[in-house]
Amino acid sequence: MVNTTTARLHDFNSVDEFFSQKVLYLYVDPAQRKEVSAELLEKGFVSGKEVYFDGSVIDITERKRMEAEIIALSIIDQLTGLYNRRGFLSLAEHQLKSEKSGVQTFNQRRLLLL
Repeated sequence: MVNTTTARLHDFNSVDEFFSQKVLYLYVDPAQRKEVSAELLEKGFVSGKEVYFDGSVIDITERKRMEAEIIALSIIDQLTGLYNRRGFLSLAEHQLKSEKSGVQTFNQRRLLLL
């Protein structure tokens, strides 16, 4: 079964365009296409080489969005929208590490008041 995502992965604009192509154009490396095509015509098969593959593609966009939301919920206070203790400590640790390594973002100097 081929869906729109599979067609796009193979650089086709639609499922119909995917099915309009010869099998060689879908699975064979362009550099080897002539060699494989000649062997298929001569023998009827390609010996010692894989001529098909099977797999599936699953869209995980929604899952990744939910993961990002869970991470945000774990470091940001919902009432104030500010970093909670965990978020603050993580950010402070990151900033201190970047200071020690000499990497400064946007040429900023940091002052930490506790």
